[in-house]
Amino acid sequence: MQYKKQSVALGLAVLVLCATALEGLCQPRGSFRERRASAIAFDLDVASFPDGQGGAYTELYLSVPLTSLHFSETGGDQPTTRVAVTAIFYDEDESQITGDDWTYHSLPGSTLRKENEGKFLNRTYRFQLPPGKASARVRVEEPDRGLVGLKVARFEVPNFQKRPFNISTLVFGICSDRVQTAPSSSYSGDLLPHPSRRYGEENPELCSWFRLEDQGEAGGVSEYTLRYKIKNRDGKTLKDSTFTAMRTDRVTDVSLSTNLSGLVLGRYSLEVEASLGKQKAKRLGYFRVDESRISFIEDTQKTRTVLGYIASREDLRAIEDAPDDSLAVFWKEFWLKRDPTPETQHNESLLEFLKRVDYATQNFGVLEPGWRSDRGRIYIKYGEPDEIERYPENRFSTEVWHYYSRNAAYVFQDIDGFGRYRLVGPQRD
Repeated sequence: MQYKKQSVALGLAVLVLCATALEGLCQPRGSFRERRASAIAFDLDVASFPDGQGGAYTELYLSVPLTSLHFSETGGDQPTTRVAVTAIFYDEDESQITGDDWTYHSLPGSTLRKENEGKFLNRTYRFQLPPGKASARVRVEEPDRGLVGLKVARFEVPNFQKRPFNISTLVFGICSDRVQTAPSSSYSGDLLPHPSRRYGEENPELCSWFRLEDQGEAGGVSEYTLRYKIKNRDGKTLKDSTFTAMRTDRVTDVSLSTNLSGLVLGRYSLEVEASLGKQKAKRLGYFRVDESRISFIEDTQKTRTVLGYIASREDLRAIEDAPDDSLAVFWKEFWLKRDPTPETQHNESLLEFLKRVDYATQNFGVLEPGWRSDRGRIYIKYGEPDEIERYPENRFSTEVWHYYSRNAAYVFQDIDGFGRYRLVGPQRD
């Protein structure tokens, strides 16, 4: 009997790390070629606020990783660096609105390393901008090395005069010890802006602050009712919480924080709605979880299993011997050794690994977790196939995954008819 063959060429190329797919993740840091930075990396964010007097102001938040800067001995007591920043704002028609520049001479390394646990140079700049769509073009330069970083942020300044009750842009930040969790009090000023809006293992708590403005009469109401929701890209609500904040004056600063444990890698929205009597206002902002799966190591069985797919024999023994309470330390050390670009903020090997685990979990789970299935194991280990051949008319529905760069193919069959494909060739991997 002849069977019709269906070939599905996958449009996305496999992300190759080190040598081939996740095989590169199994190599220690020393096996990667050293990379030199050719530009200054930094993150940028913009937020606008009502000033309580019918006007508004806009703040620009800048965060430069200290690993992007060079500290040199200049004859003083400690290494220093010099940084120049230029910010120019344009309206929707590309006409310049305003701008400024700053040069920081002899920034001491020891002082900077005390800020935000020694990871970033953080600066905030304030401007007066008219309502409407705008863009900020920012240049960060290290004159002594001739290195430059450029970024553009596009945003819209709300017209706060059009409404009697307003909510500002949401500022995404890193929680400090004094920022309370929701139910929240007024903003304490201890939140550190986080321009990348990226959260993960290093920053598992999302903190946000915003300003409420009431231009009319409050009608005797002394507190705001606030509700925030976190939604995924499909619009599904994952978190929904309500709290109150005391009304202090025409403007009230409010903060909230929430733990992101359980969120997989991806883009999310934070929606905040404020009510004062019959008045309502709403604001939306977006953030990402992409450095790690925050709740990953909480599932020790899953951690041991998926790491076992890519670990060396030596690491396998270490995984088996590691007690549950030290697994988090092992996880961190495991990925530090496999970071192909340790001079940058992100571990590309870890990010690719977690993306594969999440894809396997979401797509191959039938009667068992997707990451534990045969297709999930191969996908996590080698990544997306170059091509998949499907034979749905066989006695057992069959898939053949081709990895041409490895000269390998894996055959899966749905033997029990429930969609739980088993690896039938090669028999061992």
